[in-house]
Amino acid sequence: VSQNDPKYSIVAPVFNEEETLPEFYRRIFAVVQELDSATELLLI
Repeated sequence: VSQNDPKYSIVAPVFNEEETLPEFYRRIFAVVQELDSATELLLI
């Protein structure tokens, strides 16, 4: 396992969620900043 590999993966369905996506991203970003590990966000 490489040091660049994410420790956490967040997978979120976003189909037809254009209106809520900016707020969702702000909230997720705030949480991810608190983590002390690499994280990936997959918007499906």
